[in-house]
Amino acid sequence: MTEKLKAVIMRWDAKPKTIKRWLQKEKNPVWAFHRMDLENAGDDLFEKKQFKKNVANSVEDDVLRFWVKSGKTPDKTLVDLRLDKITSMDNPMWNTWAKYTVTYIESYPNKAIDQVATLTQRFGDEQVATFIVALKTEGRMEELATKLQAAQFNIWLDHRESVQNIFVKLRLSRTDLHAYHNPLFDTLVS
Repeated sequence: MTEKLKAVIMRWDAKPKTIKRWLQKEKNPVWAFHRMDLENAGDDLFEKKQFKKNVANSVEDDVLRFWVKSGKTPDKTLVDLRLDKITSMDNPMWNTWAKYTVTYIESYPNKAIDQVATLTQRFGDEQVATFIVALKTEGRMEELATKLQAAQFNIWLDHRESVQNIFVKLRLSRTDLHAYHNPLFDTLVS
């Protein structure tokens, strides 16, 4: 199969691992641009999704490594990523923060931190529970939401919180609400 035909058939978003392999094999950059369908991009090169994605991933990895080396806490990264106010679940920075907390935990196992505990400390039980409920409604985030909800329940169990206490923490006791119609009620009874 000729290289030109192969390039036409196999156009894709090159993964960092693939690019690393090309570098190790000392592939010509012109060949790599051709394989990624970037050779005719011209002034639009920086607008191509392949380019943006690779650069963004590389920058994110560099920032996470720097934060880990400097010992920055996940709580501090919430502020740096401007996530210190829960406003939108669509913010891609939540993924970056979650990725960082996992990296931080792996790098500093003696500094036990918990994503939910960090969020609860900053936002409170009600907002964290609301955040988790919102994540559950997004199909791609359901698995993460389930893990976070389990962690929140474990915190409550570890602190020996009564159902009545949690009812109050989630503000389900407010008279202006019908608790049974509140999505947080499902959190409490699940």
